[in-house]
Amino acid sequence: MNSTVVIPAQAAATRKDGSEFRRHFVLAFRSASDVVTVDCSQVTQLGDDFTDECFGMLTLDYGLDTFYKHIHLLHATDEQVLTIATHIKKREQQRFGRLAMTRRQTSASATPRRFQFA
Repeated sequence: MNSTVVIPAQAAATRKDGSEFRRHFVLAFRSASDVVTVDCSQVTQLGDDFTDECFGMLTLDYGLDTFYKHIHLLHATDEQVLTIATHIKKREQQRFGRLAMTRRQTSASATPRRFQFA
């Protein structure tokens, strides 16, 4: 199911607003083909806290490929796109760090250890 979500001008500032707004996307991200179009026409400026909590955390949780597959921006200014891109890049780098750490821990725990007693 495809849908359009409008970011209200007054709701694009706080981390709490971003967290609440992020809920609009979770069902689409669990589907194979759903797309959510985000209409930015009412927003003059996206706050960093809102952007990180909404778009950045989606990237951290689901990955950049899933983000691009399910989110389309409409009426976003260059500045808004840059703000979103900055936060999703930061969270994607954090996600890769987590994955690398998990892989190291998994491979280390799978390796048999020998103990030497003196």
